[in-house]
Amino acid sequence: MTKPAPTTPPADAAARRRAPPVLTYSVEQLSSFDAAFYNAARSELSNVAELTVLPREAKAFEVPAGHFFRIVSVEGPASWGPQPLERA
Repeated sequence: MTKPAPTTPPADAAARRRAPPVLTYSVEQLSSFDAAFYNAARSELSNVAELTVLPREAKAFEVPAGHFFRIVSVEGPASWGPQPLERA
């Protein structure tokens, strides 16, 4: 496998790095975490669809309002993380 060719930083790279972060919302505006709601929702989860995305590929998918989705790495360095939901 070959390394990609190095890229040249833009002329204003240093200024971009010095720029302060831009907050799009403040933490105070977020709803409080409702553990009971998410625990109840999780107790009724069922697998509606599943797809696999190969390395260096991409896929788009739709998640209807009110549904949850989960991303799981089944192979590679991140595969040690949370395991998929059990099938019903």
